[in-house]
Amino acid sequence: MRFASMWIKKFIALGFAALPLALWTATAQAASLDCAKANTAIEKMICADAELSKLDKEVEPLYRQANERAADPVEFKAGQRQWLKSRNSCKDAACLAQVYHARLAALQALLQAPKPCFRLLERQWPEVASGHYPVCVDVLKSMNALCADLPLCEWKVSPTVPSLSLPQWEELDPKKYLKLIQHMYQTPRTFNAPEEQWTPIPSDVLRNIQEGKARLWHAWLDVDRDGEKENVVRFHVQSCQDTYYGTAYYRTGSVTNVADGSMNRLDPRFDDGFSTAAMDVIFYNGQAFIIGDDFGEPPKFSVQETFSSNHGKGKRSVCVFEYLKP
Repeated sequence: MRFASMWIKKFIALGFAALPLALWTATAQAASLDCAKANTAIEKMICADAELSKLDKEVEPLYRQANERAADPVEFKAGQRQWLKSRNSCKDAACLAQVYHARLAALQALLQAPKPCFRLLERQWPEVASGHYPVCVDVLKSMNALCADLPLCEWKVSPTVPSLSLPQWEELDPKKYLKLIQHMYQTPRTFNAPEEQWTPIPSDVLRNIQEGKARLWHAWLDVDRDGEKENVVRFHVQSCQDTYYGTAYYRTGSVTNVADGSMNRLDPRFDDGFSTAAMDVIFYNGQAFIIGDDFGEPPKFSVQETFSSNHGKGKRSVCVFEYLKP
């Protein structure tokens, strides 16, 4: 399908774009101290005290276990760096003991907490530089708050995360918009061709439409943030019950795009930079982002920047989330 291959190319090109070296190498110290190489006053103080040395060695395995299950590894490692800063500011053994006990308690609490369903993938975060990191944190909180409700047949946001909201979609009868759906399946060669040259709707998709398994919605949304609303359409190729693929969140073979005024074809202004494999649109403090599916295993989804057009400026992948199977 045109929309699948187009999305995969964009995901590879943009979601895995090279990041500044500092983002790849900035990791928090986790290993216990090598007292043979201790060279700071704090390190020497720890190594000279049997109890402090014991506490130091207890932190390392707990840190590694907690890091493996942390839903937000960047936040987790930032917490470790802050802890090291606090530890290194101590002036005596009593202070060090207190700091170590506090860290051990925090790590043990994290390990005893319910396992998250989703994890942010640390190496795919251009938003660290672009300032969009808060949307990733809130989407992560929302999805992990919905763990008990998985699988989802419709995208949801948790009421515990008020910054997030969803469009008010109006459902349409896909049988009445076959030309529009057919246009979604055109290759670049036929996309701008006359209708008589279009390739037909795939037979399995047409069968789902005729059997009532496929669904179509539309909503007027300002997806390119230019102050004017576009006619956004969302098409589910098949029913949710047919598309779990062994995963625990909703994947319905969705495509999301902008239709022209006739509702017979897609708006060509948005074709070149559009995420046609989007599962839905989500709002963060009123601004639109795309929820995309990368088709991979283990299952992942992404939050992407707003739709591109000839008149707008759009980035792509903001952050990528991996489903953590039980």
